[in-house]
Amino acid sequence: MRHAILGALLLVAAVPAIGCRARTVTKKEMTGTWVGTDIHGHPLTPPATPTIELHSDGTFSARYIPPSGSDPEPSAGSGKWTLPVEDRQQRLLLAFSAGQQGVPAGGYGMSLFVDHHAGQILIIEYLGDPDDGQPVAFVKQ
Repeated sequence: MRHAILGALLLVAAVPAIGCRARTVTKKEMTGTWVGTDIHGHPLTPPATPTIELHSDGTFSARYIPPSGSDPEPSAGSGKWTLPVEDRQQRLLLAFSAGQQGVPAGGYGMSLFVDHHAGQILIIEYLGDPDDGQPVAFVKQ
Protein backbone atom coordinates (compact mmCIF):
# COMPACT_ATOMS: atom_id res chain seq x y z
CA MET A 1 0.00 0.00 0.00
CA ARG A 2 2.76 2.45 0.86
CA HIS A 3 4.38 1.97 -2.57
CA ALA A 4 1.00 2.45 -4.24
CA ILE A 5 0.43 5.78 -2.50
CA LEU A 6 3.97 6.97 -3.24
CA GLY A 7 3.61 5.94 -6.88
CA ALA A 8 0.31 7.78 -7.14
CA LEU A 9 1.85 10.93 -5.68
CA LEU A 10 4.65 10.77 -8.23
CA LEU A 11 2.05 10.29 -10.95
CA VAL A 12 0.19 13.41 -9.79
CA ALA A 13 3.38 15.39 -10.28
CA ALA A 14 4.09 13.84 -13.70
CA VAL A 15 0.67 14.06 -15.36
CA PRO A 16 0.50 17.86 -15.73
CA ALA A 17 4.07 17.86 -17.03
CA ILE A 18 3.31 15.51 -19.92
CA GLY A 19 -0.05 17.04 -20.78
CA CYS A 20 -2.16 13.90 -20.30
CA ARG A 21 -5.36 13.66 -18.35
CA ALA A 22 -6.79 10.57 -16.71
CA ARG A 23 -10.50 9.87 -17.01
CA THR A 24 -12.70 12.02 -14.85
CA VAL A 25 -14.43 10.47 -11.87
CA THR A 26 -18.16 10.67 -11.27
CA LYS A 27 -20.02 12.10 -8.32
CA LYS A 28 -21.18 8.56 -7.49
CA GLU A 29 -17.56 7.31 -7.32
CA MET A 30 -16.60 10.15 -4.99
CA THR A 31 -19.54 9.82 -2.59
CA GLY A 32 -18.44 8.30 0.72
CA THR A 33 -15.92 8.70 3.54
CA TRP A 34 -12.30 9.56 2.73
CA VAL A 35 -9.51 9.26 5.32
CA GLY A 36 -6.14 11.03 5.14
CA THR A 37 -2.93 8.98 5.04
CA ASP A 38 0.73 9.98 5.03
CA ILE A 39 3.06 9.56 2.06
CA HIS A 40 3.65 5.94 3.08
CA GLY A 41 -0.06 5.08 3.09
CA HIS A 42 -0.38 4.97 6.88
CA PRO A 43 -3.47 6.59 8.44
CA LEU A 44 -2.60 9.80 10.25
CA THR A 45 -2.63 9.54 14.04
CA PRO A 46 -6.03 9.77 15.77
CA PRO A 47 -7.71 11.79 17.11
CA ALA A 48 -6.53 14.10 14.35
CA THR A 49 -7.20 11.78 11.41
CA PRO A 50 -8.28 14.00 8.50
CA THR A 51 -11.69 12.88 7.24
CA ILE A 52 -13.89 14.13 4.40
CA GLU A 53 -17.42 12.81 4.01
CA LEU A 54 -18.87 13.49 0.55
CA HIS A 55 -22.65 13.11 0.37
CA SER A 56 -24.61 12.27 -2.80
CA ASP A 57 -26.61 15.51 -2.52
CA GLY A 58 -23.43 17.56 -3.14
CA THR A 59 -22.80 18.46 0.50
CA PHE A 60 -19.80 17.49 2.61
CA SER A 61 -18.49 17.50 6.15
CA ALA A 62 -14.80 17.58 6.99
CA ARG A 63 -12.76 17.13 10.18
CA TYR A 64 -9.09 17.76 11.02
CA ILE A 65 -8.17 19.03 7.57
CA PRO A 66 -4.51 20.17 7.67
CA PRO A 67 -3.74 23.68 6.37
CA SER A 68 -2.35 24.01 2.86
CA GLY A 69 -0.26 27.10 2.26
CA SER A 70 -0.59 30.29 4.27
CA ASP A 71 -4.33 30.83 3.81
CA PRO A 72 -6.36 30.72 7.02
CA GLU A 73 -8.68 27.82 6.39
CA PRO A 74 -10.96 25.81 8.62
CA SER A 75 -9.82 22.51 10.05
CA ALA A 76 -13.43 21.36 10.17
CA GLY A 77 -16.70 22.38 8.60
CA SER A 78 -19.29 21.63 6.00
CA GLY A 79 -20.57 22.98 2.73
CA LYS A 80 -20.94 21.99 -0.92
CA TRP A 81 -18.59 19.99 -3.15
CA THR A 82 -18.04 19.86 -6.91
CA LEU A 83 -15.66 18.14 -9.35
CA PRO A 84 -14.33 20.81 -11.73
CA VAL A 85 -11.48 20.28 -14.19
CA GLU A 86 -8.77 22.94 -13.84
CA ASP A 87 -5.60 23.01 -15.95
CA ARG A 88 -6.39 19.55 -17.42
CA GLN A 89 -6.57 18.07 -13.89
CA GLN A 90 -9.77 17.05 -12.13
CA ARG A 91 -10.15 18.61 -8.71
CA LEU A 92 -12.39 18.26 -5.69
CA LEU A 93 -13.61 21.73 -4.71
CA LEU A 94 -14.83 22.04 -1.13
CA ALA A 95 -16.81 25.26 -0.60
CA PHE A 96 -17.09 25.76 3.17
CA SER A 97 -20.25 27.58 4.25
CA ALA A 98 -19.82 30.97 5.93
CA GLY A 99 -20.75 31.33 9.58
CA GLN A 100 -18.81 28.31 10.84
CA GLN A 101 -15.86 28.69 13.18
CA GLY A 102 -12.74 29.61 11.22
CA VAL A 103 -14.62 30.32 7.96
CA PRO A 104 -14.44 33.92 6.69
CA ALA A 105 -17.71 35.85 6.21
CA GLY A 106 -17.67 35.22 2.46
CA GLY A 107 -17.06 31.48 2.83
CA TYR A 108 -13.93 29.57 1.91
CA GLY A 109 -12.98 27.27 -0.96
CA MET A 110 -10.39 24.50 -0.99
CA SER A 111 -9.22 22.78 -4.19
CA LEU A 112 -7.76 19.26 -3.89
CA PHE A 113 -6.33 17.02 -6.63
CA VAL A 114 -8.22 13.90 -7.75
CA ASP A 115 -6.02 11.12 -9.11
CA HIS A 116 -6.10 7.42 -10.01
CA HIS A 117 -3.54 4.78 -9.20
CA ALA A 118 -3.83 1.00 -9.61
CA GLY A 119 -7.60 1.24 -9.97
CA GLN A 120 -7.95 3.35 -6.82
CA ILE A 121 -9.14 6.95 -6.66
CA LEU A 122 -7.11 9.26 -4.43
CA ILE A 123 -7.75 12.79 -3.19
CA ILE A 124 -4.44 14.63 -2.76
CA GLU A 125 -3.82 17.69 -0.59
CA TYR A 126 -0.42 19.33 -0.28
CA LEU A 127 0.72 20.76 3.04
CA GLY A 128 2.17 24.12 2.16
CA ASP A 129 3.63 24.56 -1.33
CA PRO A 130 3.01 21.56 -3.66
CA ASP A 131 6.62 21.92 -4.85
CA ASP A 132 7.78 21.03 -1.32
CA GLY A 133 6.24 17.58 -1.74
CA GLN A 134 4.36 17.17 1.56
CA PRO A 135 1.17 15.42 0.41
CA VAL A 136 -1.71 13.93 2.32
CA ALA A 137 -3.52 11.24 0.30
CA PHE A 138 -7.17 10.64 1.16
CA VAL A 139 -8.36 7.09 0.45
CA LYS A 140 -11.96 5.95 0.33
CA GLN A 141 -13.10 3.73 3.19
